[in-house]
Amino acid sequence: MSKSISKLLLLSCALLLYSAQSGMTDRNVRSPSADSTITAGPYYNASTKSYFELFSFPELSWPEAELEAKNHVFKNTTGRLATIDSYKTHKFLVNNFTFSQDTWIGLQFFCKSSEAIWLNGTTPISNHFENWDPNISTSNNLCVIEEYLPIFIRNNSFVWEVSSPRKTSNFYLVEYQTGTK
Repeated sequence: MSKSISKLLLLSCALLLYSAQSGMTDRNVRSPSADSTITAGPYYNASTKSYFELFSFPELSWPEAELEAKNHVFKNTTGRLATIDSYKTHKFLVNNFTFSQDTWIGLQFFCKSSEAIWLNGTTPISNHFENWDPNISTSNNLCVIEEYLPIFIRNNSFVWEVSSPRKTSNFYLVEYQTGTK
C-alpha cells in the first residue's frame, strides 16, 4: 500500500474517532442504532426554538426515560421528554425521524382528573393538537391504583397511546429548549 493511501486511511480513522468522541452527529440518521452508540439528531425546529434528538436505551420505563432525558445536555440546555403540542411540531418530527419502535414522549394521563398533561404543563386540548390512536380509548381504564399513565408514540404510526405503567420501550424522544439555533 502506498504511503499516501496509508496516510489517508489513518486520517479517516482519526476523524471518525474524533467525531464519535466529540458528539458530532450524522445529520442523515433518522433512527438511533440498536446498540445506543448513535442517536438520531439533534435536529432544530424553528417553530419551537428547540432541538429534538431520538435515543435508544434498552427497556426503559417512562420514569426511567424521563430521568435519562434530563441527563442529556445540548448547547448548555438540559433535555426533557419531548412536547408535541402543535401540528407543525408533529410534521417536523415525522419528516426528521423514523420511529421504528414505541417511543416515550413527555405526555402523561392523570387518572384523577382524566386529563393528559405535557411535562411543560400544557394539555393537548389547550394547544388544539391531539394525535391519539383512533382505535384506542383515552379513558382511564388502566387507572386502578396509578396516579398517572405514561403515553408513547406507537411505532411507525406516530399516534399517541396510553400505556400500562409496567410498559418498557427502547426509544425516547428528547427536546432541548435552547431558544435559538
